[in-house]
Parts: sequence; C-alpha cells; structure tokens
Amino acid sequence: MVPAHKKGKWYFSKEDIQDFFASDYVMQGVKIKSQAIVGDFCREERKRSPSACLVYDSPGTEEELMKLCETILEYVNGNSAENDLFSYYYDNKTKVGRFILRGSAEFAKGCLTLLCAT
Repeated sequence: MVPAHKKGKWYFSKEDIQDFFASDYVMQGVKIKSQAIVGDFCREERKRSPSACLVYDSPGTEEELMKLCETILEYVNGNSAENDLFSYYYDNKTKVGRFILRGSAEFAKGCLTLLCAT
C-alpha cells in the first residue's frame, strides 16, 4: 500500500505501519536496540543508585500482548523517571512478546506486578 500525500504531509494507514514494523530489516533493528539496553546495563560498572534490568518474555497472540504492552505503557508514562527505559517487541516467528525494563527497582517492580497480573 502506498501512503497518501496531501498538502505537504504524509498519511500512513495502520496496515502500513504494521507492515513496516513487521519487516525483517526493522525487526532486526528493534531487537538490536532492545538487546543494547540490557548490554549497557551489564557493562555499566558504577551505578549512581540502586537499579534493575528485567527481561520478561511472554508467549501469546500479538493482539493479547499488545493489550498488555498498552497497560505497561500507561504505567510507564505515569511513573517513570528520567533514567527508566521500556522496550517491547513481538516476534511473529516465535509468537513471543519481549518486554525489557531498565531503571529503578520501584519502576521495575511496578511493571513486573502488571506483567504478572495477567
């Protein structure tokens, strides 16, 4: 599908966006960036404050896990500090969603509580 161009602006359909993120090239980039969050945490020798890094894998349908992702995003948007990070991607091949959280222990605890509530 070709995006629409009107009055100097591009418009993309939901399907266009989904197709873009489902492409192997983009998915590889998302995975690399997510893995870098964990790697950076492990390589950092001096922490300024207590911190946590959590990788949570959840099998399920893309729709189910997107709802869970939206719940986590609501929490993140209302409760995260400057150094808290959240990443999510869904692997269509394995049918597994990966949630990566990095930041304060309280931030990770709040997110983990929501992840385990389902």
